[in-house]
Amino acid sequence: MLRERLDALEDAFLHINVKPAHHDASTLPPDIGGSIAGTQKGGKSSRRKLHLRAFSVLQKGWPSNAVYEPTLVRRLIGHTDGIWDITCKSWHGTTVVGTASADTTARVWCNGVAVCTYRGHSGSVNGISSTSQSSGAHRHGMPLMCTASGDGTARMWRLPDGCLPHQADEDIFHDALPLPGMEPEVPVVRDDLQIFRGHTGVVSSVELFGSGRAVTGSWDRSARVWDLESGSTVQVLNGHEADVTHVATHDSKPLILTSSRDASFRIWDTRHTANDLVFQGHADAVTSALFVDSGRIVSGSDDRTVKFWDMRNMHAPTLVLRHNSGVNKIGVSPNGAVLAVPLDNRYLQLYKMSGHRMCRFSRRGGHQKMVSAVGWVDDQSLLSTSFDSQVLEWSIADPD
Repeated sequence: MLRERLDALEDAFLHINVKPAHHDASTLPPDIGGSIAGTQKGGKSSRRKLHLRAFSVLQKGWPSNAVYEPTLVRRLIGHTDGIWDITCKSWHGTTVVGTASADTTARVWCNGVAVCTYRGHSGSVNGISSTSQSSGAHRHGMPLMCTASGDGTARMWRLPDGCLPHQADEDIFHDALPLPGMEPEVPVVRDDLQIFRGHTGVVSSVELFGSGRAVTGSWDRSARVWDLESGSTVQVLNGHEADVTHVATHDSKPLILTSSRDASFRIWDTRHTANDLVFQGHADAVTSALFVDSGRIVSGSDDRTVKFWDMRNMHAPTLVLRHNSGVNKIGVSPNGAVLAVPLDNRYLQLYKMSGHRMCRFSRRGGHQKMVSAVGWVDDQSLLSTSFDSQVLEWSIADPD
């Protein structure tokens, strides 16, 4: 236990301080700064001094940014391989959760219960997006799902009738879990409303947006905008020099964000596809980038940083959060106040949008492999996915 806490302290001292874009070592606490300097010069003996110093700080009480511990509410178990992505949308007062997995399936959950399994892809399901807004011939009253896959396609499908509760508090959907070793029987969907073909590589990400549109990103280095009704390509967004890893859209403007392994992200105006803006702000693959509000972007990368950007001046990030592991698909709470950062090292961290770290989730009782993505149910409930094939639901009770 003590060793765990000491390692966590050393981790915090060396890697996870919130830093401005231009790092100043004077921002470190004096005791810790001295210990780090000693470690660089003195090898093993100085490292021992670092642990002794950490133990001293531990006894006195480390002035951490972490102000509370999230509570694990439940585990959603059913996938048989790693989970790549998650989506959460409200439908008539009920939160509908969709997960995309390397086991070639997507699952839909309601109140912790699996209500549907999709088996239309022949490859890993890498991305998933959902909406409660149907359009055109697909108007049917049930949520639509769109999934991206390693089979080179994106597919749109609809939840089967009767798989969701009519009321959010219906008893059979409240904390219902299958018995150990028993797989719950859920409806299986194999039929597609639309298949989007056109990419020549793995389709890594998808997002439904606007009125009857979807955007996909692919390892063929392009993104495509699709018409849901016809299944045809509306626009092809070319320009990245490596795989496109993630796509995102703006809530109120005709803007698309694409992230890539070429260490850049690009902003596209769907009205003028030739006029994309390129930002080389990272030193390694950009794993995700999101519009935070009308004027800001936040991006995460394999270079172990999360960066905040002001869209009025994108020459340099306004804030950099440094970690000791690669960053995966980040997520912002519905009220825009909290950023969740999933990491390769099995940790999940929460930050205020000011950069103040709220907490780091304990790995004990949490995920056992890399945390791949996050989804917000509401401002106080967070879901995390992992390559341990589980979805964990957390209660976030901000003391502020």
